[in-house]
Amino acid sequence: MGSITLTKAKGIWQTLPVPLRGAATLLAVLALAALLTTVRHNASAYLTGVWDTGSQTLVYGRIHQMEQGQYAPGGFLGVYTDDWSDDTNRALFRDDTPTDAAAFHPYTHQSGLQGWLFGGVNRLLRHWLPDGLARETALYWLNSTLFYAAELLVALAVWEEFGPLAAAFGFASVLLAPWLQRGMKDLYWCLWTWLLPLLAALWLCHCTRVRGKTPRGCWPLVAAACMVRCMCGFEFITTFLILCEIPLCYAAAKAYFVRRDPHGALVWLGRTVGAGVSALGGVIAALALWFAQEWLCFGSAADAWQNMTRAVTDRVSLTDGAVRDVNVPPCIVWGLGLAAPASWMVLSKAHAAIHTHLVPMLWHFAFVPISCMLLPVLAKLMIPGRKKDLVASH
Repeated sequence: MGSITLTKAKGIWQTLPVPLRGAATLLAVLALAALLTTVRHNASAYLTGVWDTGSQTLVYGRIHQMEQGQYAPGGFLGVYTDDWSDDTNRALFRDDTPTDAAAFHPYTHQSGLQGWLFGGVNRLLRHWLPDGLARETALYWLNSTLFYAAELLVALAVWEEFGPLAAAFGFASVLLAPWLQRGMKDLYWCLWTWLLPLLAALWLCHCTRVRGKTPRGCWPLVAAACMVRCMCGFEFITTFLILCEIPLCYAAAKAYFVRRDPHGALVWLGRTVGAGVSALGGVIAALALWFAQEWLCFGSAADAWQNMTRAVTDRVSLTDGAVRDVNVPPCIVWGLGLAAPASWMVLSKAHAAIHTHLVPMLWHFAFVPISCMLLPVLAKLMIPGRKKDLVASH
């Protein structure tokens, strides 16, 4: 009886217009994300804690600057104190303490898009939440909800390709990770933006499978996702770019090894290159915007260029035949999931040494969730006599 009801509900769902199904799915994702944030107390700095008292203070300084109607050339993040590692700027924001505009020290090593975002949201919240602590909690709630929503969208893509058990295992790696549970609220790192390039690539793959070709709008979407992430910080850029390529590399491997379609695999490899070019275009756009902000801040192109190069140099330091071909696409995904976090740790040992609290969390983009996701997939392969392919044909 239950299976008949489920089949009937699925049939009704399939008859709905595609835009309506998309809107309903998005609303359901946001509702579940909001519920998880509330139930798991991710918006509370006291119940789930924080692991960053240095970088986040830059956002508090920028929010407080916007709160007072002050402005500094470039619109960067910044602080009103000489010491970034204490809670002074957080206290200034929460207590609405008047400050001297000249005391603001801009942080010019990135565009600081998160400061603009949360500063604007904070000004809206003041109409309903005059208390600073309540507004801080609301900003934490928003940030955590967006992170859960991004992870749920990834889980839906995993469900579509590998089934509900794989999606559940992957999402469990988010729910059970203490560093993610503490860090998703952080206003500086904005972990949900780390997933934007991956989500853009997943949407590109989905649209391509449904329509038989890649819509033109998917390429600028990939570029915009990478640009938004870079405007919140260029740290871990190699991780984001590899994440962006994982779905397309999987699709190419699936076409070649599972469907035995070399031409289709080449087409997907072409899309992989296209996504890479689009992603790099987004990075270049973010660099151009950052340079423009630097020019406004320092007053000359030469000083702007010098500061940008200094910011970059401060951070960058330099199967056998028994395996069935159907295993190859998941193995490629796992290998890229390993390469994504490892790439940044190899490229930027200096930055990793400073932000040690981010190192364990970095492995969740995307080595840990992919490993958990593949556990039930590999379990299927170990069942004797299992002839059905890992993935359904599209």
